[in-house]
Amino acid sequence: MSQAAKYAVCPELYAILQQVHKETMVDVPRLDNLHKSVSYAMDAHLPGAFVECGVWRGGCSMLMALTAMARGDCSRDIYLYDTFAGMTEPTPEDQGFNGKDAARTWREQQREDHNEWCYAPPGTRPTEHAQNRL
Repeated sequence: MSQAAKYAVCPELYAILQQVHKETMVDVPRLDNLHKSVSYAMDAHLPGAFVECGVWRGGCSMLMALTAMARGDCSRDIYLYDTFAGMTEPTPEDQGFNGKDAARTWREQQREDHNEWCYAPPGTRPTEHAQNRL
């Protein structure tokens, strides 16, 4: 995995990235941050569940689950929230970090029965795909 090779990540995260990198749009530095956050919460015995909002194919949820499994603790709930229909229509306040008009991108990606922007087709969604890899 070339992107992980660019960054100094711990061996545990490197092994996890081999399993999740095709299931997420998130880059390695942010996945590293998520791994550290989950590790901290678990090592500090902080109560609560883990949540991913905007799941796509479930890569970040997989990372959370695999990090917990690596620590021998599978007791936490992990909740995944998504429309499973692509992006919802943006409001005028929704702008890309680069200033690009989100509504224009959304309109360009609109199809008859769904929106292609960040859409994971049936058969690739986390409930059908990623969980089978854990």
